[in-house]
Amino acid sequence: MPEIRGILLDLDETLHSREIAFWSWLEAEARRSGITLARDSIAQLDARGRGDKAKLLEHLSQVFGWEGNHEQRMDRFRTGLTAHVRLEPGIRELLVRLVRAYPLGLITNGTGATQRAKLASLEIADLFDPIIISGEVGFRKPDERIFQLGIANWNLPRSSVVFVGDDPIADVQGAIGAGMRALRVGEGGIESVLRLEAWLEQQLG
Repeated sequence: MPEIRGILLDLDETLHSREIAFWSWLEAEARRSGITLARDSIAQLDARGRGDKAKLLEHLSQVFGWEGNHEQRMDRFRTGLTAHVRLEPGIRELLVRLVRAYPLGLITNGTGATQRAKLASLEIADLFDPIIISGEVGFRKPDERIFQLGIANWNLPRSSVVFVGDDPIADVQGAIGAGMRALRVGEGGIESVLRLEAWLEQQLG
């Protein structure tokens, strides 16, 4: 198997927990509003970030009594979510070490405004080149074109690049379909991205 010479990473649920940030924000909103959240209905609409955003925001506007149009709700969503994103201790330090040894890129599904706001809040955007966001390029993981964009300027064979993500279809199957190696954060892979260095050492044998 070819030596790993480049690393691409997912953002949500790989480098940080979007779920924790999402629910932390909503609990803060609920405390301000003096209400108890009906988490099941919200979770179903949100679908761990993959649901219909307009329907989710319409529901939240009814729950919290928000006013404004869809764009104003999106701004509120983006601001609230990014205020609650957090890196697990040690992850930025891990990325700093990795970028000294490998080309490091990021590929994420989502809107450019929201994903770039998260990266700014997490203070890790400077560690990736390129940053590919589905909302900015017009196609989403697992479309192999988005993976190809990630290494377009690396001058490396696809088989020497590993994609690290949490989703078994969008990340793992998508990367494999694009001719890359894939490593899942979660079931069947590594328990946390903090274990990535140890996994890379194992590949060296």
